[in-house]
Amino acid sequence: MEIELAKLNDVSFCLRLQAGMGDTACPTNVHNLAGIQKKKLENKHVGPILNEYGLLIEDEKTKRETIREMCEKLYRKCDINMSSLQSFLGSIILNGVDLISEGGVITPDEVREAISQLRKGKSPGPDGLPNEFYLSCSDTLVDLLTSAFNDGIKVGKMHASFYHGVISLIYKKGPFPNLDNWRHVTIMNVDYKILAKIVANRLNDDLEKLVEKEQTCAIRGRLMWDNLGLLRDITSGNLKDEFFLISLDQKKAFDYISREYLWEVLRAYGFKQELINIIKLLYVESTVQINVNGVLTDYFAIKRGVKQGCPLSAARYILAINPLLSKLKNDKRLSGINASGGERVVVLAYADDITIIIKNGK
Repeated sequence: MEIELAKLNDVSFCLRLQAGMGDTACPTNVHNLAGIQKKKLENKHVGPILNEYGLLIEDEKTKRETIREMCEKLYRKCDINMSSLQSFLGSIILNGVDLISEGGVITPDEVREAISQLRKGKSPGPDGLPNEFYLSCSDTLVDLLTSAFNDGIKVGKMHASFYHGVISLIYKKGPFPNLDNWRHVTIMNVDYKILAKIVANRLNDDLEKLVEKEQTCAIRGRLMWDNLGLLRDITSGNLKDEFFLISLDQKKAFDYISREYLWEVLRAYGFKQELINIIKLLYVESTVQINVNGVLTDYFAIKRGVKQGCPLSAARYILAINPLLSKLKNDKRLSGINASGGERVVVLAYADDITIIIKNGK
């Protein structure tokens, strides 16, 4: 008997158990690894799905075409009312700072730092070049990438393959046939990730100044457990006033963001136009294929949303949702409650998971 765990895919050290090794001879950690990898594959396998008319699609080719069509509609450009948006942004208080003195030029040191932060063992993008290639050839690639990035900034566009990605569908929860219950993780080429990481590094020191302290996602020094601990103290404490917890969870939060909205929000924060242009450069011509059970669909354009899997996506999302948190926090009609330390608490958030605390007005 021969068991090839390499077939389970994505196993970092491709174990092979040779003949003569029964179950009793197989180490427990090997069984655990096999089970974990099998679960990962099950969460990526797309069975029959429901199309937009509620019909169950089982044929693989028709399934790919259906998924592509539904996703193409999902990622179409979202038109917004610019005057209403500007009025909304003008009505709230944002913690703007004098952001990013580096301007619109990428430096070799920034490229070198971003490459050093790449993690080994990750899936490569559509061009097949893994993180290990960039890590091993860093000294050779730093100047080439710096020049390519700065040339792209000048002309407002990178080379075509820079914008190609592959969406991997990951099951979350709920009925399997409903495509809404599958997360879309976009695998991009590493040169894209390096530029995105450079921008993320520039923002790291400023995010905690810009984003309300009630948001604990993607900000250095803040943890999800901070808000969970605070909620535990609130719900288990001896508070005299009655209150209610309202939980908001945005449907496909990362996928639905209007990019035009995001650019306006960044301007409202005081982002320099040079930095906004670099962020825009990451989205000039986004095109993706979808991996459906190992077969790729045709390419289609992405006109909205931020890519799950991009090093900058979490930062972009919390900047986009922050005006809502600020609006809620400063709404005089929401009195919130006082926590054990006397701090007034109205809203708590981790990415798009928002909890609003409503006090009984009686």
